Amino acid sequence: MLLNGHLQEVNWFKERYRAWFVGDYVIGDGGLYLCTPVDPLIMALPLLEASRKEIDGNEGVFTERDELLQTEACSGNAQLAELMQGSFACLCDVKESGGNVYYRLNNAKVLAWLRCKLRRLRGALLDSSANFAAMDDTLLTSYAVGLLGEYLSEAWLQRLCNACGISLAAPDGEEPLKPLKEVNGGAEEDHARKKPRFDPKEVAKKRLAEAKAEAKADQIRRETQGMKSISSMFGKFQCKKKP
Repeated sequence: MLLNGHLQEVNWFKERYRAWFVGDYVIGDGGLYLCTPVDPLIMALPLLEASRKEIDGNEGVFTERDELLQTEACSGNAQLAELMQGSFACLCDVKESGGNVYYRLNNAKVLAWLRCKLRRLRGALLDSSANFAAMDDTLLTSYAVGLLGEYLSEAWLQRLCNACGISLAAPDGEEPLKPLKEVNGGAEEDHARKKPRFDPKEVAKKRLAEAKAEAKADQIRRETQGMKSISSMFGKFQCKKKP
C-alpha cells in the first residue's frame, strides 16, 4: 500500500477476546491494521531477476528501466518504479548506450545489499528487547536471517544462509516445518513448495529458551551447594544410654 509516497506493508492483528469502544457503541471485531514501511527493492527483486532472463549460468540481458518491472500480473509496477528512482544501481549493473540507460541484476550486489540489511536488522533487534541481547552471535544471526527470509525467494534465502554460515536443514532432533498445504488444508500449494522446511527463527528462539533454562538450573545448583535438605533436620533422634 502507498501511504504519503512510501510503500507500506499492511498486517492485520486480532486477539480472540478483543473489541473496540467507539462512542456509545461496541464493535465486536477488535482487529487492528498495522502499517510499517518496506523497502521497494525487496518487492522489486523477483521482478528484476525475471527481467534479466538468466539461462544456464548466462548473466542475462540488460533492460531499459521502463521495462524492468513490467509484468501483466501486476498493474502497480509503474508506481513501484517511481519509488525506486536512483535505487536500481544498488542491485544492478548499469550500462549506457545511445543515450539510454540499461540495467541487469547483479548477484554479488544483491548479496552485499542483503548482508547490509541483515546487519541493520541485527542492530534493531538488539535495541528492541533484552531477549535478543541474551542471544549469542550465531542465534541472533539465525533469527535475523529467518526474519529477512520471509521476504525472499528460497533461492536468495539459501544464498544468504550460505554467506552467513546458516543452515536451512533441520538440526538433529528438530522436526521440519509442515508444508503450508498441510496447515491450510491444501491452500497455497505453490507457495508451500517454496517454503523452507526449517525456519532459523524458530530454532533460535528454542535454543535461547534452552540456554536460559540451563543457566537457571546451574544457578540453583550453585546456590544450594553445601546446603542440607530440610528432611535432614528432622532425622530420628537417638537417646544415649546411661552407663
